[in-house]
Amino acid sequence: MDRKEFLTLYAVQLLVALGFIFGWSLVYLYFVELGFSYWELLLMNVLTYLASLLAIPVLRRISLRSYLRHGILLRVLTFLMVFHFLARSQLYLLAVVFGVMLTLFWIPSNIKYYRLNSGATAQFSGLYFFTWALMGALAPAIAGVVAKVAGYWAVFGGSIAVLLLAFFVAGRLGEETVELDWRGAIAGTKGVRTLVFIEGFWQGVNLIGIPLFTLYFIREELALGTFLAYLGLLGALASLLVSRLSDRTRRRLVFIVPVTVLTAIFTVLSGFSKDLYQWALFQGGVQFFLAILSPFAITVVIDASRDLTESIVSREVFLDLGRIAGGVALAASMYMTGEIRLAIIGSGLVLLLYPLVLAGNGLYPGELRWRPGAR
Repeated sequence: MDRKEFLTLYAVQLLVALGFIFGWSLVYLYFVELGFSYWELLLMNVLTYLASLLAIPVLRRISLRSYLRHGILLRVLTFLMVFHFLARSQLYLLAVVFGVMLTLFWIPSNIKYYRLNSGATAQFSGLYFFTWALMGALAPAIAGVVAKVAGYWAVFGGSIAVLLLAFFVAGRLGEETVELDWRGAIAGTKGVRTLVFIEGFWQGVNLIGIPLFTLYFIREELALGTFLAYLGLLGALASLLVSRLSDRTRRRLVFIVPVTVLTAIFTVLSGFSKDLYQWALFQGGVQFFLAILSPFAITVVIDASRDLTESIVSREVFLDLGRIAGGVALAASMYMTGEIRLAIIGSGLVLLLYPLVLAGNGLYPGELRWRPGAR
């Protein structure tokens, strides 16, 4: 492993995580205060992932460093766009920019990161997600204080400053060029596509569903930031520890199956929450076990794929497809019940399929005494 390159990339990840989370953790409260409805925010959510999906086939031959830096600049643009809304339709333009950013940043970032860390995939996945969990434990509370004292403009401005620093640090990364073939990537990840779709469906519901549902109980900047920091704190150390153990034992299912089931159960229970105390308890369980599960979700794809680049590209395709389906489920829940809790419950039930599909695909046959279809 190129130690200097890894430390530079990790510094970029730290800064990007801080910039992303600090500026975006309170954004849905900000949108609601501006008068945007839940329907408009749900449409924004679907458009974001649709734009991300449509951007993937456009990428052919890419410079990892250049595209990663372009993604950071687009993230800066999203914060500039939320400073002032000239028209309500600006929300949907924001969604498109956000979606393209997801593709431009995450595909080259993940390719570069996992190329540097081949051989200890789960451990370094854990480090990757630990970085975001750590920022999730710190940034929202600080953002809540800043928003209350100085206003949202200071929060967005602070994120822009941090992201511009990340942009300049990313300029010190080595240059690499890769060829991307999204059709070939999909063909090369046949055994894990349903798994990634399930993961994406859960994300499509909960990445926006959790902050929006929280707004049923909390409508104040400092209280919301503190609550989100509490959620981030619960899982900050778990993923790093468990992933390290997994790479030592080379056993995946012993970790994946129980934490997936527990994440799903707590997701279902959180959907039945009647007050903030229940929501905090059950979402605490979700975030704790999700922090353990998340590193393995990407590790499974890399383990099962014939090529690292193909696995990263295909994963983004099926994550986006799942997220779009999750967004549609949120809209259906709103239409039928006037709330999003039904979609949250449904996402937990869908996540219960993950270990069954994993076992049925036989990805880790040495760890199974039985699997569907086996004798």
